[in-house]
Amino acid sequence: SGGGNGLFIEAHVNKLPCRMIVDTRANVTLMREDIAQQLNEKIIWTLPCVILQTVTGDKIPIIGKMNIKITFGNNAYSHTVYVAKITDNFILGLDFLEKCNFILDIKDSSLHSTTEDVTLFGKGVSEIKPFYRIIASSDFTIPARQELILKGYTDQEKNFRLGVLEFPDFENFPKGVLVASTLVDITKETTPVRCANVSDKPKIIKKCKVLATCTPVTCVERSSFQTSNVSSENLTEDLLKPQN
Repeated sequence: SGGGNGLFIEAHVNKLPCRMIVDTRANVTLMREDIAQQLNEKIIWTLPCVILQTVTGDKIPIIGKMNIKITFGNNAYSHTVYVAKITDNFILGLDFLEKCNFILDIKDSSLHSTTEDVTLFGKGVSEIKPFYRIIASSDFTIPARQELILKGYTDQEKNFRLGVLEFPDFENFPKGVLVASTLVDITKETTPVRCANVSDKPKIIKKCKVLATCTPVTCVERSSFQTSNVSSENLTEDLLKPQN
């Protein structure tokens, strides 16, 4: 069994890495029996009459319950799950989402809470690569001592939404060109790459050459801050003061 939307998160059950399917059709959270046996935790016995039924009418025998710690993003959550004979390793159900105030955003492939946005991946993804190539969409010339925003794209499967651009580790990348580390939405048709030519000569980047690498972002933490009461006039005066 698995979620109809086919989305999962990379998480940990206690300290064990585990890929968890997010299924809003499941009222409770389920863990496969062999995963539970690896945790060395006590399985709480349940009555033999406790049987779960899927939306298709199939019955799932329950082995018991277990108190575990689920970790993903920047937080850990204590939760009680059912141990059952299921196909997927782990199914994160509505009980967990409601208890921890998570909202499933299928369009953006994210789980939203009050403190963070956690990236979801497609169920068909066999592996999440550590980085993806961003390719130049055309020939670009960056004048000496200037900065430009160049258009790029990825020629690989887009199985995540947010990523961080980094300097490409390729020998043929023009020397003297820097790439800004930037958070981007990889699902867009084009990816803006901010490049600066710090040399005294123009630099050319050819079409289809690697502009940057993009590392998948699995969690975006929301931070709250308080603005100061300093007026813009006072701030401008402070900035314009001569330095000793």
